[in-house]
Amino acid sequence: MLLGCALFAVACLLLPAASEAAIAFRSGASTDLSGQGASIAINKPTGTAKGDALVASIAVRPNTVTITAPTGWILVNRQDNTVGDPNSLAVYGKVATATEPASYTWSFSANTGNAGGIMAFSGVDATGIAGLAGAITTTSTTTFIAPSVTTTVPNTMIVTAHEYSSSDRWTAPPGMTEVYDVASLVVPNAVGISLLGSYKAQAAAGATGTFSATAASNPGTGAQITLAMRPVVCGAVAADPVYFSATAQSGQVILSWSSPLPVVVLRKTAAFGPRCRRRA
Repeated sequence: MLLGCALFAVACLLLPAASEAAIAFRSGASTDLSGQGASIAINKPTGTAKGDALVASIAVRPNTVTITAPTGWILVNRQDNTVGDPNSLAVYGKVATATEPASYTWSFSANTGNAGGIMAFSGVDATGIAGLAGAITTTSTTTFIAPSVTTTVPNTMIVTAHEYSSSDRWTAPPGMTEVYDVASLVVPNAVGISLLGSYKAQAAAGATGTFSATAASNPGTGAQITLAMRPVVCGAVAADPVYFSATAQSGQVILSWSSPLPVVVLRKTAAFGPRCRRRA
């Protein structure tokens, strides 16, 4: 299933020329050895801030399980594999608010194994998705290949999820950073399910290439999803805000504005260089 909606809402205000703010990985959270309970709870990633893009991957078996997501999470893609030991992989998205809970719970109609993890990113654009594809692996194996997607904008963030129908550990695709490597049962075990979540930045627009991950043992069938997120692209707006002010406080500045547009506030982290004086 693919939902073509905007998941990650950020906009810009009062920037004189078009520019891109880099997407940054915030942190990740996951639940290991989750068994086959009626639900799985995953902590909010550490440091999650308002406006961050949250991406969750949930693996479950069999493929017929109904997954009920927490409030506010939107299904991005689900891959159902009916071959071998049937299994499913679902990816969800959410924009973090100022009052996120300490954890999120996905519920299952019935299952023989589940696993899940969440990643948090800053700097994701309003249109959110720059590329999305999913695939299933129907041959019993330990090598699982997430599909390539083609991006049309530079400086995207690529997120992949790999799962298969055994409990074991993973080796992430070359060039990617592993965030979580979780299983439903103590590894190694030929039953249950296991899940890998990874990410990498891609500077240039174009095809990402495929992403091959390897499980340690116990061949099985599985599913894979590749998601590319686009960065915030800021540009000039048609008019100044109706109102804007900056009030200095002790160790902070309070910004106030009135505008029909949402905003992203960019903070300079280093001092300006020395000024030059004109000689008399």
